[in-house]
Amino acid sequence: STSFEKIGGGICALICILTWVAMSEVIPLLQSNYTKPYFLRYCVGSTYSLMIIVWLLLNKCKCKDKIQITYPMIWSSFWLSMLYNLPAYAWYLSLNNTIPAINDTMYQSSVCVAYIFSVLLLPNYSMTWMKNFSVIFCMIGVGLIGFGTSGQSDKNAKNTWYGYVEVFISLIGYGLLEVYIAIVGKKHFTSPSDSKLDKINSKLFMEVMMGILCFFTLWPGILILTWTGVETFELPTKQEDILSIVIPALMD
Repeated sequence: STSFEKIGGGICALICILTWVAMSEVIPLLQSNYTKPYFLRYCVGSTYSLMIIVWLLLNKCKCKDKIQITYPMIWSSFWLSMLYNLPAYAWYLSLNNTIPAINDTMYQSSVCVAYIFSVLLLPNYSMTWMKNFSVIFCMIGVGLIGFGTSGQSDKNAKNTWYGYVEVFISLIGYGLLEVYIAIVGKKHFTSPSDSKLDKINSKLFMEVMMGILCFFTLWPGILILTWTGVETFELPTKQEDILSIVIPALMD
C-alpha cells in the first residue's frame, strides 16, 4: 500500500542519515594514519559492482530477458557515477577540514538542493508553500549552526574556509544526483512490470552499473593525484589501513 511504502521509505531515509552521521565521525578516525580520500572513494564506489551478486540471487542466476544493456544506459550510468563519486570525494576531504557538527548539518541540507533541482528538472513536480518554508527553515538552521561553530575545533579537525567549500560542492552534487537518479532510473532502468521485485531489480542493476563504471573510469584520477603530489598512491599494508577502506565501504 501507499502508506506502507511511505513508512518504508522514511525508515530507509532515517538509516541513510544515521549512516552519514556515523561516517562523518568514523572516517576521520580511520584515516588518522592512512589518509587517501580519493583512493578510498574509488574503492567504495567500485564495491557497488558487488551488488551484482544480490541481483543474480534475486533473479535465480538467470540473466536472460531480465535486462538489456544499451549505450544510453551505459552513458547515463557513467554520469551517475561521476556525479556520485566526485562530490563524495569532496565530502571525504571536508571531513578533515570541518568539525562533524557543521559538516553533517551542511551535508544533510542537500535535500534543499534536491528540492530546487526537482522543481527545475522533473516534469509535473509542483512547488508548495510547505516545501518552501521547510527549505527556508533548513537554511536558517544551517546558518545558525555554522555561525555558532565558526572557529571551533576538536581533536580531529577544525573548521576552515576550504572545508566549507568542499562540503558545499558535495551537497550540491548530491542534491543534483538525487534528481538525476530519478530521471535516469525512470528512463533507462524501469522494468515493464509493476511488481516490486522487478522495480528493486532495476534499481539494483543501476547501482551495479555505477560500480562497474567507477572501477573502469575513475582510476586515472589516482595517477593524476600521484603525479601532482596531491595524494601519493600507496596500497594499505597494515590491518588498520585495510579497515579504513573496508569499514566505509560496508557503511556506504
